[in-house]
Amino acid sequence: MVKGLKKIENPLKPDLLAVLEHLNSRKSLPEIETLNYERQSQGYIGEDKIRRLLLEHLDVKPLALFDFRFMANNDECQIDCLLLFQNECVLIEVKNYSGEYVYRDAEIFFNGSMKRLYSQPFPQVARAKVLLGDLFRLLGIRINISEKIVFINDKFYLYEVPGNLPVFYNATLDRFLRELNDKRCDLSDYHFKIAAKLKSVRLKNSVYERIPEYEYDTIQKGIPCVNCSNWMTKLTDKSRKHLVCASCDKLETIDDAILRMVREYNLLFKDRKITSAAIYDWTNSIISQKVIRNILIKHLNPVGTTRDRHYIILFLR
Repeated sequence: MVKGLKKIENPLKPDLLAVLEHLNSRKSLPEIETLNYERQSQGYIGEDKIRRLLLEHLDVKPLALFDFRFMANNDECQIDCLLLFQNECVLIEVKNYSGEYVYRDAEIFFNGSMKRLYSQPFPQVARAKVLLGDLFRLLGIRINISEKIVFINDKFYLYEVPGNLPVFYNATLDRFLRELNDKRCDLSDYHFKIAAKLKSVRLKNSVYERIPEYEYDTIQKGIPCVNCSNWMTKLTDKSRKHLVCASCDKLETIDDAILRMVREYNLLFKDRKITSAAIYDWTNSIISQKVIRNILIKHLNPVGTTRDRHYIILFLR
């Protein structure tokens, strides 16, 4: 049961990560795209952990905006989470690093080799706080900004960190929650107006992101398992309403599997029409075209005559 948070909007998985995730299950990605996928995936897992933590364990109810991306002074910035309290906006940066590291002059180095970490959270947060302040001034928002850095992975260790930094680890999440719960949270119309202003300038995707090139004919067809990404290959003997993964035995209803494939197909090939024949081919003919057509009619909006009918998606990813 949700205890706290008034969400400004439900977060979606970024398009780039979703595309890489789908492609990774259907083809071999080049090394640079594989590394990008792993980095994006680990970051999203960390953000999802903090999102769940706040939703389940925060007693007060601030306004929350996850994955807030914006432009300020012609400079793009992304913030994992903003919490809007009565007198303060808390900027939260989440890192899902694992391993042992050492802190030196606001930077992080690998313990032992002392090689500098490529992505530096402390300068990143300092920059984000400045740009967010610039955005607030531009929008006429007057509220204090504070920051917190959360290293969410329980296998992360950072040595020699000054005690005055707003840093939290997996083992100190209770203190993190206590500090948030101690903040005043009597929200007024002014706070909801702030939220509306932030929503109006929020960017869905980074202007610097580049979706990798791919072609329909080079991608393996079928229904990847939602659990392990191996292929759903057969109907179960128990029920013709389910598919089963040949690798992990995960069960999924045919309706859910087809709708999942429709969302995937629509994301990867935005210029192609959604038809029963297209989804039949995309799923490698595992489900009959008649069954697929009935599912599309049930859940999507049909357009056109019987011969050239296609479907419009009515739901979000």
